[in-house]
Amino acid sequence: MRQSIKRTTNKASHGFTLVEVLIVVAILGILAAIVIPSYSAQVLKTRRSDAKISLMQAAQDLERCFSDTSSYAGCTDYTGGIASAEGFYTITGAQAPSTYQLTATPVGSQADDNRCATFTLNQTNTKGATNSDNVAVTDCW
Repeated sequence: MRQSIKRTTNKASHGFTLVEVLIVVAILGILAAIVIPSYSAQVLKTRRSDAKISLMQAAQDLERCFSDTSSYAGCTDYTGGIASAEGFYTITGAQAPSTYQLTATPVGSQADDNRCATFTLNQTNTKGATNSDNVAVTDCW
């Protein structure tokens, strides 16, 4: 006689339970709530370099012109506004024969930067910044 050996197999689970899926979704939601605002703030902060670089380049152009003509007034006219290199700011300026004041104002998505809303630079290399409430901020440059 043959003895039959009965094998007992455990049913292996193939898939996830609803509770497991909900836990993963909750964890992803918590991580997204932390990471997305932090990333957005870092992007705004990184784009500030566009304003600084563009202001410095405009100042160099004005200084170069001043060396040739002894006046800032006949140099590149910034009163109408010129787009910054990356396009996140508009560079405007007021020029007189012996002085100038350049301002970088955010445009587009960079306008959401409330911490360092505008940057300024003048002929004495005095750097300034204001927040969205037009209050001077010292740590933007």
